[in-house]
Amino acid sequence: VAEALANQVEAGSRTPILNEQVWGGYLAWRLGDRVRTAMDGRIEIRSRQTWVEYFALMHGEQDPAARLDRAGVRWAALAPHRESLVRELQDAGWALELATDRAVLLRAP
Repeated sequence: VAEALANQVEAGSRTPILNEQVWGGYLAWRLGDRVRTAMDGRIEIRSRQTWVEYFALMHGEQDPAARLDRAGVRWAALAPHRESLVRELQDAGWALELATDRAVLLRAP
């Protein structure tokens, strides 16, 4: 995922990305100013409401494609077990850029 994003996201763009929380720190480190991750390992700096909204989004609740569009999110790096969210984003026109046994990378239309 990091390599695919490095090849497609311009340096300095700070492109918003929806990511699995456990990948956030690595993606931010690996990609630097190319991306602005949704979550990372700094659990304590987020409000309860932020976590509630993040988990709702990751579970495909409340029209995730529309929410991501409003937030300007252009990429989603998800675990393969998020099948319903992946399907919902693809149904909304998101393109599948990468699919492995460990990750799915989608790009907004």
